[in-house]
Amino acid sequence: MMPEGRLQCKMARGLKVVADVPIADCVGKEWDAIALPGGMPGAKHLSECAPLVELLKAQVAANKTLGAVCAAPAIVLAAHG
Repeated sequence: MMPEGRLQCKMARGLKVVADVPIADCVGKEWDAIALPGGMPGAKHLSECAPLVELLKAQVAANKTLGAVCAAPAIVLAAHG
């Protein structure tokens, strides 16, 4: 979800996370669970990510598991129903 297609991001406490693929490559696939980290401004960035929103809506429609902590339930999940 990083700009310019970067796969690495630095979390609020300095942890570096590297994704295997860009989020757009995940759309249209089935997932057992999707977990959203909390914190700001990360939750706002998640909420503004169209491919993630599409994944979340498909997850809900398939009655599959979603997890969200801290700010993510209010900022991401509530914002998109």
